[in-house]
Amino acid sequence: MLPPCAPAVKPVSGAETDTGYILVPMTADVRVPHRLAPSFAVLEAQVWATNDPVLLDCCRIRLAQLVGREVEPRCAPVDKVAGLRRWPTDPAFTEAERAVLDFCEHYAIDAGSVTDAHAARLHEHFDEPALAALTTGIAFFDAVARVANAQEA
Repeated sequence: MLPPCAPAVKPVSGAETDTGYILVPMTADVRVPHRLAPSFAVLEAQVWATNDPVLLDCCRIRLAQLVGREVEPRCAPVDKVAGLRRWPTDPAFTEAERAVLDFCEHYAIDAGSVTDAHAARLHEHFDEPALAALTTGIAFFDAVARVANAQEA
């Protein structure tokens, strides 16, 4: 079940462009080959369905910011969106959210910089299935932001 703020999976039809790419209905700024669009949409739906939507949206927005993109919030409240650029000290964020955003930034900037200390901090707040879902969501939205930038270049 998708959270109410997450975009619904919509059938992909009639949106093919003359280049053979379509805009995916949920992450509309990314063009994917028509044959991949249904799988892409299902993956995004699963990412939303298996994560805290507010936390995932904060990660999605922060990842976009890190690569110079601005995206509209889907689930994150105004106070969190406003504080994302200063999340380490902004009182809108909990320690669990700070741990995730710290991991998220390190993952996006240089995945090799993620340390055992990051993992330990995450394990203080999340179990293994939650971390697996969260990491998948972060990887997905990191890729979306980078692909969108590449497609604009």
